[in-house]
Amino acid sequence: MKIPRPFCFVSTLGLALGLILAAALRAQEAPPPAPPPSPSADTPPDPALAQPGPEEPAPRPDEREDGELRRLDVETPVAAEPPVEAETPPAAPPKPRRERAREMVVFGQDALLATNETASEVVAISGNVIADGEVDGEVVAVMGDVTVNGHVGGEVVAVLGNVTINGTVDGQVVSVLGGVQLGPKAVVNGEIVTVGGGLDKAPGAVTKRGAQQIPFLGKKLPRMDWLRAWVSECLLWGRPLWFGEHLGWVWGLTLSFFAFYVFLALVFGRAVTKCAETLERRPGATILTSFLAALLTPILMIVLAITGVGPVILLFAVFVAVLFGKAALLVWLGRRYGLRLPVLAALAGGVTLLALYLVPLLGLLLWKFTGLLGFGMVVHTLILGARSSRPPAPAVAATPGAPLPPVAAPPPAASFAEAPSPESVLPAGAAGVPPSVIPHTPGPAAAVAAGGPAAPAISAASFERAGFWLRLAASLLDIVLIGIVFNFMEGFLRHLFLLDSFPLWVGVYCVTMWATKATTIGGIVCGLKVVRLDDRPLDWPTAIVRALGGFLSLAIAGLGFIWVAFDNEKQSWHDKIAGTTIVRVPKGVSLV
Repeated sequence: MKIPRPFCFVSTLGLALGLILAAALRAQEAPPPAPPPSPSADTPPDPALAQPGPEEPAPRPDEREDGELRRLDVETPVAAEPPVEAETPPAAPPKPRRERAREMVVFGQDALLATNETASEVVAISGNVIADGEVDGEVVAVMGDVTVNGHVGGEVVAVLGNVTINGTVDGQVVSVLGGVQLGPKAVVNGEIVTVGGGLDKAPGAVTKRGAQQIPFLGKKLPRMDWLRAWVSECLLWGRPLWFGEHLGWVWGLTLSFFAFYVFLALVFGRAVTKCAETLERRPGATILTSFLAALLTPILMIVLAITGVGPVILLFAVFVAVLFGKAALLVWLGRRYGLRLPVLAALAGGVTLLALYLVPLLGLLLWKFTGLLGFGMVVHTLILGARSSRPPAPAVAATPGAPLPPVAAPPPAASFAEAPSPESVLPAGAAGVPPSVIPHTPGPAAAVAAGGPAAPAISAASFERAGFWLRLAASLLDIVLIGIVFNFMEGFLRHLFLLDSFPLWVGVYCVTMWATKATTIGGIVCGLKVVRLDDRPLDWPTAIVRALGGFLSLAIAGLGFIWVAFDNEKQSWHDKIAGTTIVRVPKGVSLV
């Protein structure tokens, strides 16, 4: 078959155009060659990059970059080179930022901030503050002065100190028990407040919001350097006395009091010696009385205020007792050196106590404890004096042929089943009386068993006192019984029988049972009875006082209840407060 020529020509032309178009598409899809690195002045040119390698022939002058032939008869426009920019000088390095200091807090020394220094806050306790630099926040001095010569962005506060401003303060300026002084360069944008001090303003000082002066107790106080010196040199060290500037008033006041103590020892030597002997003979009971008196005095003041009796009389009595007790304590210290004359003993004791006051921490403790112990010495001496002043029972002399007086009750140590011997109950002067004249009196147990006269009244002198473990058993029985009733009643009256009111109901139960039966259910089971030391019936006031004292005995880790195990009189703290005790009642004697 013969192919026509036009068809062959068209086919050949289409094939050539297809090949050309495919080559162009491949050239567009291939990534462009990376441009050679531009040489710099610092790095030498690389010869390997400057000359083409053997594998890549040098481009022909009539060949374009895209591989096509360039026509020589037509000029190819040359791309214009970009203009060279003028070199700009390098920027100057930034100035280093001034570092901000942390909070400046000092104790017992001065806080100094120099002119080129900064701080966020400056606080000095028992020291002065001098701020010549810049403070972003507050400046506070407690028991110290504040001087501002720079800039303070916050408030300036001085407690027990003065404030001097000769710079700029953006906040308030407050001085408590001190004054404020403004220099000629002072600028205060906030308010100025002084409590108990004054304000001195120099010409040129600027105050934007004015000043407010508040008097302390209606008076303008002078500089408080004397108080600051005592706080920083004495109180913070735990001692009432020390040597230093502005401390002369402390020595004057202390020596005046010691002179008054010596005067009391001179005038009331016998009474002061009596109190000193009380501490010598009964140190434990005296210390206990001191603590109890200190705890009960505020309660008694509240009671007196409620009942209408002014507590001023009680305060005056306590003050006098403390002064008298301190004089007695100085005499007691002087007696340790063998001095028996009260005046000399008080002088020696005063010198000793002054020396101990200078010791850190120990001096302040002794200062407080001596006043407490002196108060307890006076109170305990008064209690002992009241007991010894009771009139003894009148003695009846026996005459021949006259009937003998009733037989006294046997001593506590005697057995209740044994009757006293005739000789033991025979009064003085009855010697030689025939045995037939001496009547026989049966003991308490024999009288009860025989159905004779009633047993003698239960008293602390005629019955054995209960010990710690027996009293503890009776108290546990009462608590268990009250707990059962409390749990039962809680379901009916929830607003009255709450868990936090359980001690209150225990107190109500004890007061009711003591005032009506002089015992509790636990006491009946264990054979115990509450009696007064003066053998009078147990009444409602005594029961209430004993119950309140019971809370005090429980407050200090239950030490008031444990005291029974070590006390010779078998009394707890609330027994000593109310003047009561608990005795063991033998079987056969009714408790109700």
